Formats: sequence, structure tokens, C-alpha cells
Amino acid sequence: MSTNELGDLLQGSGMSDLDDDIEIIEVVGVDDDEPTGAPVPRAEAEPVDEGEVVLAFDEEPAPAATADSQAAEERLDRLRAEFDNYRKRVERDRADYQRNAVASFAERILPVLDNFERALCSPSKDEADGFRDGVRLIYRQLLDELGREGLEPIDCVGTPFDPARHEAISTDTSGENPPNIVLEEFQRGYMLQGTLLRPAKVRVTVDPAVAAREGVKDEGA
Repeated sequence: MSTNELGDLLQGSGMSDLDDDIEIIEVVGVDDDEPTGAPVPRAEAEPVDEGEVVLAFDEEPAPAATADSQAAEERLDRLRAEFDNYRKRVERDRADYQRNAVASFAERILPVLDNFERALCSPSKDEADGFRDGVRLIYRQLLDELGREGLEPIDCVGTPFDPARHEAISTDTSGENPPNIVLEEFQRGYMLQGTLLRPAKVRVTVDPAVAAREGVKDEGA
């Protein structure tokens, strides 16, 4: 509505006497065809503190990630320990197998060594017998090869009697020698890799007083 039209309307309604009191304010720059109310700007969204959002996002997953890492590290430690135990067990089993295999072979070969020793101890008509020398050489080579596998003869004659390595099958109570000394070896004993393979069968001296008290008879040859 224009200003002139508004004045005519006021005059027609009998309110012309109020012309002096009413001041018509003309709004300049406003299109009559457009709504008089100015558009209300849409309220802007409350600014978000991005730092807090990032901080919350970074802190929340941290405990779970740490727990997962610790669990994974514990599993890895267990796997390492299990593998180390497995490796040691395999090495121990392999060593036991090799030792048992060598022991089984050595036990079968001991009678052969005994026969070599009997042949070499038998009297010879000819001290310069070349055949005996050859047998002695073969016997020595065989002992050397078995020694590479840990086979060692047990020292006997002249040594103190050791029940862990010697088997007394004969005694001497004459008192001519100190007691508890090995006088004679009947069958050689052997150690294999520090373990007794076969005890040596020996003749051992016994104190005459002890022999009389305990009823031990002289079993000398």
C-alpha cells in the first residue's frame, strides 16, 4: 500500500483530525510487493571444538589397543618359550637316540674285542710272528674307531676297587698286598660317553682280619 492510499483511507474513516499527530514514515528501499519482514537468518550451528573431538577419538581406542598389544606380546612370549622347549627336547631326543644306537652297537662288538684280547694273550711260539702283529694292529684300529664314539676301557690292575666300575668275582686274603686293590682283570670293562657300559670282572684284595671276621675265603687262582 502506497502513502497516498494510506492518507485517503484515514480521511475516509474520519480520522483526518489526527493527521497532525500521525507521522507517516515512508520506508525507502522496500519493495511493496515483497514481504515487509526481513528474513531472519538461520541460526548458525554452535561451533564444535575440534580439538575435543579429536582428543576423545584418540583416547577412547587407546586402552583396547594397549590391551591387545599386551595380549599379543604374551602370546608371542609363550610361543617363543614353547618353541625353545621343543627345540631342546628334539636335541635331547636326538642325542639319546644316537647314544643308545652307539651303546647297542658297542655291546654287540664287545665280544669281538674280547676275542681279540684272548688271541693276543695266547702264547706264541714265535715272538716275531707277523700275523700276531697284524692282529694287534687291527685290534688297535678298532679300539681307536670306537673311541671316537666315546668308548673307553676301564683301568683295573693296580687301582683301588670301585664297585661302580668293577665287579669282584675273586678275592685275595693273603695280606701280601694292600686291601681293596685290583690284582687281576678277567674281563675288561668299558665306559661309553661317561656311562658304564660293562663293569670289569676282577680279583680284589681283602684285609685278612676283615676276611676272617666276615668269613670271606681266599678265591685266588
